[in-house]
Amino acid sequence: MSIARAKRKTASARLPDLDRQIAEAKTVLRQLRDALEDMDDRRALARAKGNKTKAARLLGLNRPRLYRRMVQLGLAEEGEK
Repeated sequence: MSIARAKRKTASARLPDLDRQIAEAKTVLRQLRDALEDMDDRRALARAKGNKTKAARLLGLNRPRLYRRMVQLGLAEEGEK
């Protein structure tokens, strides 16, 4: 077996491990993003004294998008306005 072929075989053997590490990193990044969004949403709601329209404005979001984020993060119930 040539040296180049052996290197390719070794590199391809490491791919499943690399794929697993990438998947784990994506999961950690999603969790971090969710935590940061949660903190931002809570802070904006506190600054707006619970007024969701004002909180959305502070976050640079439209109100329906804020509601969707709140539902995703467990800050509001589905269908709550």
